[in-house]
Amino acid sequence: MNNSQKSIRRAVVTLSILLILALSGCAGFEAAINMDVDSLGTQPLPAFSNNSTVDLEAETYAASDLGANKVTVIGRGKALTVVSVNWRITGNNATIRSLTVDGDLYLDGNNISLEGVRVTGSVRSSGQNNTW
Repeated sequence: MNNSQKSIRRAVVTLSILLILALSGCAGFEAAINMDVDSLGTQPLPAFSNNSTVDLEAETYAASDLGANKVTVIGRGKALTVVSVNWRITGNNATIRSLTVDGDLYLDGNNISLEGVRVTGSVRSSGQNNTW
């Protein structure tokens, strides 16, 4: 079983447990809801630095601001690499490729290019020369 399948299986099992706890009125339901993100297979995005390329694995990542300039972020494909919740890109001259943003995407920097990126929410651009 590959890592993507393991992550999906872990999420299904966790959601099943939460549903059972909710339906039974169990006191542990609130504690189960407050589980940390890592227990569901979400990884933090790596730190971004100027003039760099970041290759993401086939994982689900918790969104964090991308404020560095001249950064290329490359996923393993829309179905395999997911940046979860809303993502804000404030750096200039960034290229994002081959991933899904599960939420809204805020393009506050300039010259940001999205190539093969699926966004489940909306794209909001306040920068100049951004393409998607």
